[in-house]
Amino acid sequence: MMSEAVSLDYAINDALRKASIVLAVVAFPALLIASYRNLYLDFLPVHQSAITLIWLGFVLLSLKRLTSTNFRFYALVLLFLSLFFLTGFRNQSFILTDLWLFIVGGLLALKHSLWIVLLITSASGVSLYLIIDEIALFPGLNFAEHVSLHSSALLLSFVLYSAIRNVVLNYQQLYEAQLETNASLIKKNKTSYLLVEEAEENKEDQRRRLRASVYSLYSQLSILQEFIILAKNNNDNNMLHDGISRIEFIKADLFAFTENGRFISPETSKLTISECSKLLEGFITPYSVIQFDDLTISTTSRDAESTKFEFPMHYLTVMVHHLIEHCRQEYEASEIKFEFRKGQKARSMQQIQVSLTIRAKDNLPANYFLSLNKLMDSKRNEDAEDNHTTLIKVILRRLSGTFKASLNGDILQYDLDFWVDR
Repeated sequence: MMSEAVSLDYAINDALRKASIVLAVVAFPALLIASYRNLYLDFLPVHQSAITLIWLGFVLLSLKRLTSTNFRFYALVLLFLSLFFLTGFRNQSFILTDLWLFIVGGLLALKHSLWIVLLITSASGVSLYLIIDEIALFPGLNFAEHVSLHSSALLLSFVLYSAIRNVVLNYQQLYEAQLETNASLIKKNKTSYLLVEEAEENKEDQRRRLRASVYSLYSQLSILQEFIILAKNNNDNNMLHDGISRIEFIKADLFAFTENGRFISPETSKLTISECSKLLEGFITPYSVIQFDDLTISTTSRDAESTKFEFPMHYLTVMVHHLIEHCRQEYEASEIKFEFRKGQKARSMQQIQVSLTIRAKDNLPANYFLSLNKLMDSKRNEDAEDNHTTLIKVILRRLSGTFKASLNGDILQYDLDFWVDR
């Protein structure tokens, strides 16, 4: 099992979310004071509306449901830049509002080089200088001297920005080193799991493994038989071609069973996450066509990168089959959605995360998921009441994967992850 390692993006995102909560709470009294000044004393409704929208932005960025790390980061930068320009223009002063620019530079230093920080902060400062008449000049200094003095003082902030960059880079190096170590452990785990399984397997374990293999092949062929009959009745050559492709997969798995006693072929295909999602979408066509109890199944991918990984497609298709059958039989699911995305990475391996959203007809007790999670997390090869659950667990162990079930209202969610070679 991989030890816990928190990525830089996740750490930054979590810190910014918590900071947004604090900002929203602390800024609320200031918002009320500004409302009194802007609406009753100076009557500036447009300015007050803009300030209120910025405060609502902090509230939005504090929500856990907002999962996009890049959106939260850059939205927070834009909110502080907006505060810088808005309050600077309102007060006709750079001195009174440069704190916001200082914060913007610190945020940018978390993800960008010092040159980017210098470019954005300089451009923002110069832009504000050009649109205001500074009213907070020091006595005895003309405007040019004032600008030079204040700009020089602000440049000292780059000492802090440099320290932030060094901390961030060191954290990233430690994180990558940890992942690289874990990646080698995962590879060893895959090999040692098979060796230990062979060494400790007794006759009962052999019978259990054989029963699981036969049941999996029987379950797949049952669906495939209905699909091919439907294709012939409708004279649909495309459906027939899909059925033949499925048969080729099953033949490869049967051949693997005759070679080494394992019923799933370890063959991999070099694919992007999006391509893998598309292939699995084609694989689930039989379920969508046959329409068990009006069951709707779909796959999506959050990742649009062109990086390719070694996907064990035989393992994945068998796992997807048993996930669908498990959800259909256990929950009488009416809708199943698969979402694939990239997780943590190492130099030689990549974590793939799969979210399975299930809409069931009947509500299930919360303690059911506790027992399911306990069963899936157990290292013992015990059989579950549901054969499909047993096979899902076996496949995930082969892929050094993890499983977690949760309930959100009437929506069930399974979160799975596994590792592939880069």
